[in-house]
Amino acid sequence: MNKKFPYGHDVNAYIDKAFEQMKADFPWATRDMIAEHTLYGIAKVGSRYQYVAFWKNDVGKLEAYPQKTDCEGFLKKLYEGHEWELERANPVKEYIDVPATNTYSCDWYLEIY
Repeated sequence: MNKKFPYGHDVNAYIDKAFEQMKADFPWATRDMIAEHTLYGIAKVGSRYQYVAFWKNDVGKLEAYPQKTDCEGFLKKLYEGHEWELERANPVKEYIDVPATNTYSCDWYLEIY
């Protein structure tokens, strides 16, 4: 544990912290939704630990690319990397069919799309 890695070198601790932030914006999210698709981690690069992003190369092998960031930046990448997926995973609870006609009222145009 140090200033750069306040939660240690296990990426799951960082996923937990990012998940706490995500729950405020995405109450339907589960931790598994985040952990399953995480493309970031912590790996030893040379003699030092670094935050890394994983990408598949042309052969399909995962490669780690060091990220020049601190803990807060890494948590932000975890959060932003899952926003789109979590928005798509929002379950629809009810469909409401609101009939409308083309109407003019007080400088507002209401149209059917």
